[in-house]
Amino acid sequence: MRFLWWGKPQKPTATYDPMAVEREQPYTMVGGRRRVKNIPYALPNDLDEHKRLDLQHFLVRQTLRGNYGAPLDRRHILSILDVG
Repeated sequence: MRFLWWGKPQKPTATYDPMAVEREQPYTMVGGRRRVKNIPYALPNDLDEHKRLDLQHFLVRQTLRGNYGAPLDRRHILSILDVG
């Protein structure tokens, strides 16, 4: 029995079945790289891809000498819309 952060006991809802996890795996292997099933995303979802995206982020940030490239002054900072 687990306790939630407010102290009420919570009964387990299901038992762990490792074979069920493998049957419901949302990933497929294509060319030795892990890809998510049923999602139209062309790039793989594995550790190598995460490392590549991290490297790309740090290279772009180094090139821009910061996290953004737009010139900003104090009076316009409050009117920025972030849609990212």
